[in-house]
Amino acid sequence: MTTQSELSREWITQALYELLKMKSFSSITNKEITDKAGLSHITIYRLFDSKEEIILKDLKKRIRKSFLRGIISRICLIFINRIRNSSTVCIKII
Repeated sequence: MTTQSELSREWITQALYELLKMKSFSSITNKEITDKAGLSHITIYRLFDSKEEIILKDLKKRIRKSFLRGIISRICLIFINRIRNSSTVCIKII
């Protein structure tokens, strides 16, 4: 279940990326970010220490997801190879 804080973090992150399409990072204010996200200006200070942290947390999240996808892919390949090499396993793929 997604909490309100998680949703707010996502909205703030997306708002910052939208603003970055139009302005430089250093010229974007926290108020612009929260206005774009449709949130109170206090929210950004409650959830993040700085604008830089917004991007850093998003990058960490993306790297973690990518890393986990890579691990899952490798595990699936190992499993598939073991199945192919086994004459006793029969799998029906739907």
